Amino acid sequence: MDGISSVVLGQLTPSVLLLALLLMLARVLIKGDFVPRATVDSLLSARDAEITRSNSRGDEWHAAYETERHRADLLADQNHALIEVARTVEHVIGALEAVASGHA
Repeated sequence: MDGISSVVLGQLTPSVLLLALLLMLARVLIKGDFVPRATVDSLLSARDAEITRSNSRGDEWHAAYETERHRADLLADQNHALIEVARTVEHVIGALEAVASGHA
């Protein structure tokens, strides 16, 4: 096998080797394996900007959730206070009725 490859390589001329090199370079460029640094940098900066925007939107949604959660807690506390007032009023009215029926 070594003899065959040395015979084949020995028969290649510099122009054929140059053509093979150019074809390999063209293949790399067409496939996109070789990308200029500026292109990579711009893609990375665009990706980083999108991540930053996504994080800020997530922070906004989290703040809105916290505000809504606080509002719901306040509403629950107010409802609890109103229920306690209603129970107290019910007991006062019951006591007044008991006193009124006892004296009548």
